[in-house]
Amino acid sequence: MNSAVLKDGSKIEIKIVDNLEMENILSNMKNSVNDPFSRCPTFVKFQYLGPRMIKERFTDDSNYFNEADLSPMEKQEDLTLENEKYDRSILALSGREIIGICALQWVKQGNNFWRYHTRFIDVVENKRNKRVGTHLIRELGTAPFIQNKIWEVGRFRLEGKKYIRHVIMRELKGSNIALVTKSHWGETPTKPGFYGRFE
Repeated sequence: MNSAVLKDGSKIEIKIVDNLEMENILSNMKNSVNDPFSRCPTFVKFQYLGPRMIKERFTDDSNYFNEADLSPMEKQEDLTLENEKYDRSILALSGREIIGICALQWVKQGNNFWRYHTRFIDVVENKRNKRVGTHLIRELGTAPFIQNKIWEVGRFRLEGKKYIRHVIMRELKGSNIALVTKSHWGETPTKPGFYGRFE
């Protein structure tokens, strides 16, 4: 866990968790759901983070542990685990409260190579534009689990274009990550760098 300081001078902690730990965190947040009966309920103050986060992953993907022909940037240290065991979430914490999250899934679906797919980046409304997203992306850029791996970002929505896109371009420049966008299709990245157009 690393400490960081926001634009307003307040201190936060940045923590990386797996699905098991994330599920425990979500179970303690269940009473603060906006609309528990909606198809994709979210927690109060969040736009995307909700109680079904762990269960709502690709279920018809290939099994990573069955793969034999992997490029160097697709190889995990342990090749024998189920796909969801590689998932990671980067959390921004103010005390015990989550104020920001970058949620990643280890997937192959939708392309021909294994990568960390960005499910969402979400920051509570009253903490936006205070560098929470910057610290999440900065932590991601140096996190051991994603070094020499492929990270995929999707098309940015309005707030993503405003707050996150330029941060990703700045913080990931010169990193050991192959950053791909939805517009990149075809060859598996073989070295760090930017692949595709940022839309």
